[in-house]
Amino acid sequence: MPAPRVLVVADRSAGRLAPGDAEQVAQGWARSAPHADVEAHASHDGGAGFATLVAERSAALGLAVTGHPVLVADPTGAEVPADIAVVERPDGATAYLDTAQVAGRHLVAADDLADPAGLGSEGLGALLTCARDLGVSRVVVGVGDLACHDGGAGLLRRLGAGERLEDLPALRDTWSRTRLVLATTTEASLLGFHGASASLGEHGVRPEVTQRLETELGGLSDRVNAVLPPQRDLLTGLPRRP
Repeated sequence: MPAPRVLVVADRSAGRLAPGDAEQVAQGWARSAPHADVEAHASHDGGAGFATLVAERSAALGLAVTGHPVLVADPTGAEVPADIAVVERPDGATAYLDTAQVAGRHLVAADDLADPAGLGSEGLGALLTCARDLGVSRVVVGVGDLACHDGGAGLLRRLGAGERLEDLPALRDTWSRTRLVLATTTEASLLGFHGASASLGEHGVRPEVTQRLETELGGLSDRVNAVLPPQRDLLTGLPRRP
């Protein structure tokens, strides 16, 4: 009869566990159940510390890891340092980004977070560009709670979509050769009662502000759909909702 296999997965995404906690739990389990095959692994929600964790675990697996420090704009436009972790794999190089370094809520004063209308995501666009310029074939973007709330409009403009996003189709074609992967624990929609703007109420943002932001994101969504119409379902003819 094969030995039972035990996987210990520690989540250190919000500072709840320290590095090495998974290994300590696994060691304790192995001592009490020496007949079991115990493995320790780390997990993350894509928020702050994502790229660092990936770099640590990749190096522990014997993969070549290189850090690339860059300076990009935070949500207020001030320059902040960020680091891109590039992991070499047999199938090509992958860049891991920690967006909290560029647009995390800790970078912005509480008064500005009360109404994030003036906070932009241009720095995230610059970070993506820096990663692609390293010659990687895949970019994994870790996203947690961010200070900016522009629906990615600033990011798209920084990448070259144009002020009115008129060049969005060409931008999509340009980036189609780079595989983009999103690492996040939430599947919240952009709009609606449970959307991005409504969720700001959990951070103390006033209802009148969240309603205004909802309207602005709705306008952005309409603009994107006009420039880059969504695909339609072959059976119903209705636009496919992402």
